[in-house]
Amino acid sequence: MKRLTKLTDEHRALFPKIAKKWIEIGTKTDEADWEKFEGAARRCYGFANLDPPRAFVHVSSPLVLSFAAPAAAWFLAVEKTEHGMFAPKDRKEILEKILDSAFREEENVVAPEVFRAVEETLGAVARNAAGRNAGETLSDDAYRSLCSTISSFWSRYLGGQFWVFWQAYCDFFRTVGLELDGDIWDREAAYRDAQSSACWWWPHREFCMVCNRPKEIHLANNRLHREGGPALAWRDGWKTWFLRGARVSRTQAETPPEEMTREWLEKHYLDEPNAQVRAEVAFRMGKGLLVSRLGMKTLKREGDMYELVEFETRGKKRRALKMKNPSVPGLVHIEEVPPDCATVEAAIHARKPAALRALPIDDEAGADWTQQGDVCIWPQNAKSVKSRPSELT
Repeated sequence: MKRLTKLTDEHRALFPKIAKKWIEIGTKTDEADWEKFEGAARRCYGFANLDPPRAFVHVSSPLVLSFAAPAAAWFLAVEKTEHGMFAPKDRKEILEKILDSAFREEENVVAPEVFRAVEETLGAVARNAAGRNAGETLSDDAYRSLCSTISSFWSRYLGGQFWVFWQAYCDFFRTVGLELDGDIWDREAAYRDAQSSACWWWPHREFCMVCNRPKEIHLANNRLHREGGPALAWRDGWKTWFLRGARVSRTQAETPPEEMTREWLEKHYLDEPNAQVRAEVAFRMGKGLLVSRLGMKTLKREGDMYELVEFETRGKKRRALKMKNPSVPGLVHIEEVPPDCATVEAAIHARKPAALRALPIDDEAGADWTQQGDVCIWPQNAKSVKSRPSELT
């Protein structure tokens, strides 16, 4: 088949099978298949007309890779200048300074693994491991340069098993027998084998750093979710917490609702900048307990969808718009609005971005718009909009 122009019932019947297959690959928690990955990665380098890397460096988590890979690349680049290579103790000193400023307390567990990965890379690849002048001190410029490199280049990774959506897409066309010119399917197979056999990887001309699969993955409806513990845990001790796909702090995921005091809510709910995270904390606590703890009083109500409420924290009266999420039963958004809002309509209007607020309200001929958390979407050429979002999620 040279071209697929129409989906048949047989084609559509493949969708759930292929989706299930690749979701299972994407959520694997066993040891990475290092041998398969390295072979596939070499094929990928070859298809890119590059020599294979001189070293494959295995690391324990994406957090380690995000720091160690660009750091190793920076040290290798410095080696080629008149300064030469940093000594191991100097490398550790500058990396410790960066990690101390970048890591949260619970992330410090991976610092030794970052040092090890950098040293392993340089030991395998560096040509001159002792080129710096004796007694030459580390400069602030070197620190800033390495910080800038890590900040700019950590994201040049490939997601491995976490990014196999493309492999699932290609798998469908391969399964139905689509014929492609030349070696395109061979190239796709190399990328597929690399992506599916490990997690994040960071290819460099001289080395390739690749991380192991997670130790634990907890899902609910195919979204990262776990109350009372981390949703993702790695073999080096790094953990991350999620509630229904929203990344949250450890205390937001693990604090029992009965321990969510007024003071706790002020710090971990009201001061939280992310609307989706606030909604998930409210969902964990329960609408009734949240309203009670904050002493919320209803000022205006519009059907069962919206309420304008008032409460007091830190000696200050505040107002918020309480909105029921029609997509998720039991999920309520409570978003602060200016204290002079006297109606539900004024509160809805106040939460719009400035460009949307500037459009006239017309509930008959105005354009529909949607709201997802703090994000509002409306037609670019709209002359007016309706007063309420047509969809709230």
